[in-house]
Amino acid sequence: MKNTRVHAPEFNKVMSEFTYELKKEGKDQIYIDQHTDRMKEFLSYVEGNGIKTIKEINQPVADSYMLYMEQERVNENFGGTLWQSTINLHINAISKFWKYLAIEGIEANTIFIRHRKKTKQKEITVLTREEIKQLYAVCDSDGLGYLNRAILAIYYGCGMRNGEGLRLMITDIDFNRSRIHVRKSKNGSERYVMMSPTVQQHLEDYVYNYRDVYIEELSNHSNPDAFFIGVNGKELAKKALLKRLQKLWKKAKSIYGSDKLIGIHTLRHTLGTHLYMTTKDIEMIALMLGHRSLCTTQVYIHLTNLIQNETI
Repeated sequence: MKNTRVHAPEFNKVMSEFTYELKKEGKDQIYIDQHTDRMKEFLSYVEGNGIKTIKEINQPVADSYMLYMEQERVNENFGGTLWQSTINLHINAISKFWKYLAIEGIEANTIFIRHRKKTKQKEITVLTREEIKQLYAVCDSDGLGYLNRAILAIYYGCGMRNGEGLRLMITDIDFNRSRIHVRKSKNGSERYVMMSPTVQQHLEDYVYNYRDVYIEELSNHSNPDAFFIGVNGKELAKKALLKRLQKLWKKAKSIYGSDKLIGIHTLRHTLGTHLYMTTKDIEMIALMLGHRSLCTTQVYIHLTNLIQNETI
């Protein structure tokens, strides 16, 4: 989800009340966070067009926003433009918000944002094992190298989702038992992910040679328990995480060559595919990745078929 801020007092007031109403309806925190973030992105956009009040939002503004979402908004995980299914989730949030305005009697123009037909999703990018080795190979031997290898260990070695890795606390990493406690999953569940010896070594190197040093030396950290710490001593932000991975990939491409575009989720899909090619154990993969349904995990059968001719 794109990180956006809303400054107009009325927008912030109504958004706070909208969030409270979702809680009263009994919606879970993931649902609330997703709807809130999508509405903040919409309101931030209209605010950027000089609009500061709800009643100023009209159909031309809504049409302009949808055009932006379809043609300009970048898919932060996979690169390129947004999938239509993702755009429809934003439409759902706006529709929910406008129903709330009507129920509360808040003055607002009627706007129409129709769901578009769900288009065929783009093929998911998966890296070969050789390309993964190349990513590790271009990690430097300094402090940032430890951070970069830790990022690869969490997202490829453990297959975590973007938010799962960013929400990790240092207390979630149990080196004695070689496992990581994922407390806040996408579907609200918890799970343990076992660390391979290589993953554990990379994470221990990061903790003892990088993270602990910055925690001790810098006093401006916002969350001293956060597992991922940036060079400023603060917990690593989503944008900084993606930028760090893409910088690594750009360096690898300049040396080894590739035309692939990757995001954080690429590493998770790559692990799932590599595991299926090695084990053919769908249930084990689903358990490790935190899938509720085996149908979700079966995408890796398809991805395996796509890269059969690549050197894995």
